[in-house]
Amino acid sequence: MKTLTKRQRKIFPSHIDPYLLSKKVVLLGLFAAQAPELDYRDYGDIKTYRADSRRISNDLIKVRYLLHDALNAGVTDADVEQAVQGSRLGFATANGALYIDFTPGQYWPTEYRMAVVRALVRAVAAADQRHAL
Repeated sequence: MKTLTKRQRKIFPSHIDPYLLSKKVVLLGLFAAQAPELDYRDYGDIKTYRADSRRISNDLIKVRYLLHDALNAGVTDADVEQAVQGSRLGFATANGALYIDFTPGQYWPTEYRMAVVRALVRAVAAADQRHAL
């Protein structure tokens, strides 16, 4: 894995070494670390713009907690693959590199982090279930 930028490193809680997580969990974290690039012109007023901005920020906080849970649960790439099946989030390979393939519904900035949250919740649940057996 290549060296992470400062913005990418901030997504992972300080006590978590991203190199201890599975590759696909790290990719989900890096995908969520992207700036949402909200455009004020897409909104009718400042109130709805700030509401979406706040929700997107809260989604990032949820991702950080779930990355911690993923480490504790021992989430594997197989758990993540199972978690994203049937969703608009998936993985693809191009030129030997693995990347995230996401198809937004209506407005990408408000959807991409929540998609990561859903995938991590399912992956952590799958890992917990696997360990419970």
